[in-house]
Amino acid sequence: MRPQLKRAGRNRWYVDLDSPVPGQAADLDPKKVKYQRIPGVTTIVRNGMPKEALMNYAGTATADYAVNNWEELSALPAAERLSRLNKGRYESRDNAAQRGQQVHQLAQKLVRDQEVPVPPELEGYVAAAVRFMDEFAIEPIVEELTVFSPKHYYCGTLDLGAYCEIPDLAEYEWIPLMEDGRARGLFDYKLSRSGIWGDVAYQLAPYRFAEFCLMPDGEGGFEIDSVPEFDFAAGVHLRPDGTYSVIPVECEIQQFEDFLTIMANAAVVDRSKDLILSEIIPPRTSRFRLTKTAEAAS
Repeated sequence: MRPQLKRAGRNRWYVDLDSPVPGQAADLDPKKVKYQRIPGVTTIVRNGMPKEALMNYAGTATADYAVNNWEELSALPAAERLSRLNKGRYESRDNAAQRGQQVHQLAQKLVRDQEVPVPPELEGYVAAAVRFMDEFAIEPIVEELTVFSPKHYYCGTLDLGAYCEIPDLAEYEWIPLMEDGRARGLFDYKLSRSGIWGDVAYQLAPYRFAEFCLMPDGEGGFEIDSVPEFDFAAGVHLRPDGTYSVIPVECEIQQFEDFLTIMANAAVVDRSKDLILSEIIPPRTSRFRLTKTAEAAS
């Protein structure tokens, strides 16, 4: 298994350079060879774990789109209006995904102490990320790191692994500390209005317990290495008003085993597409023949 991250616009996926798609010409240009996709953690969790919140979101997002575009929609023919409403929630989702991706990229530069220009609509989220890094004394270990598991055959890209300071309070004694008093945190940025949900654990656990990662080699390439060790995992909820919350999640072997169950569920859902067989035609079909009557002929 040799994963490679591919990008096209906002889309991101992984291919296995050890697994070319079967049936390709033997003399095909190596640069044009197609490789099989490796399941990604986010897609696995989405397909293998139905979320009631997302079902509710579909209705709410459609209603929001209708209200916010009422006059424009009212001027359209009914069929086109219906089509726009059906697509409205995807427009909202894609805009949110793009916003999240932009904030991730800006945060990645900020954590390296780089100065970056920030679009006005993202200022609050970026300010929240800066506050998080300052107030927890974040020192990055890895950022946007691609991890993978040959044993379970999946890939994923974590947002941030970093050394951080933890408040000296009894309620945080469960977090192991190093000799210098800091902890190694595995963090996932979230920008959704609903905040951090428990299923974040099923995204972070496969990152934490993957066997290998693609570590930058300093020369623009990557080398295969072991995934760094982390002491705890948390979602970082960034809000547009510049505030944030760090919400730890259970992220141990049990959650990783739960992820493997979710992965199996996703595989079942995918295989269900192939369970439909050809229609059985009735063995005794009615037979008809068109004839002309004398009356019709006249």
